[in-house]
Amino acid sequence: MGCCGDLRAKMAWEAAVDAPPVPPMPHTQAMNGQTATRRPDVTINYVGRNSLTVKGTYTGRAYRFSPASRTQSVDARDGRVLLRTRYFRRA
Repeated sequence: MGCCGDLRAKMAWEAAVDAPPVPPMPHTQAMNGQTATRRPDVTINYVGRNSLTVKGTYTGRAYRFSPASRTQSVDARDGRVLLRTRYFRRA
């Protein structure tokens, strides 16, 4: 059986070189030398009686709510999860 003479590797290289460049993602900002994509926020209102700190399911960010500080902006992905509970409503 004959070998392809590195033809496969050459074809893969040419395909990678000829590929169009990937456009930059919208709303990016540099953080600690890394590029992070900024997601849109959603404003939600806490309807509970006691102070509460929740950890965002997607971002891991801590959100602190209290009767004195009921409304705040949260990442839209975290907001979708919080709005499924009885403690939060869209503001």
